[in-house]
Amino acid sequence: MVRSIGMLRKKRGFTLIELIVVLAVLAIIMAIAIPQYAGVREDARVDADMATLASIAKLAEFEYVRQDLENSGSTELEDPSLSVLISENFSEDELFQSEGLKGVDVDSIVVSFDRGKVISFTIDEATYSYSDGKFALD
Repeated sequence: MVRSIGMLRKKRGFTLIELIVVLAVLAIIMAIAIPQYAGVREDARVDADMATLASIAKLAEFEYVRQDLENSGSTELEDPSLSVLISENFSEDELFQSEGLKGVDVDSIVVSFDRGKVISFTIDEATYSYSDGKFALD
């Protein structure tokens, strides 16, 4: 009997209280982390959309040069228009990811040039200007 009590004392493990405390700490950490994660995801989607706008800007600048709009005095792309170029080079259903731009019709994208460089996009009354090497909502 004395020998079996001594063996029980030598067994090591976690008590129920210790396990409950660990689970409570993990629950608190998760309660803080999950809302932060959602915000980080949306920020990443917005950054991806701004990178897509930069790609569209490069495409528009290339077409601007190809059509020689600088010498013709025009500021609008002729055929193919910007919406045709976007449709040919991007998948429309995956063009934008963030909540603010998701589902935007490519025909509503208007580009503004200054001496062959894209300076801004107007999309459904929102203007995205080029500054500090990237596009941002005004």
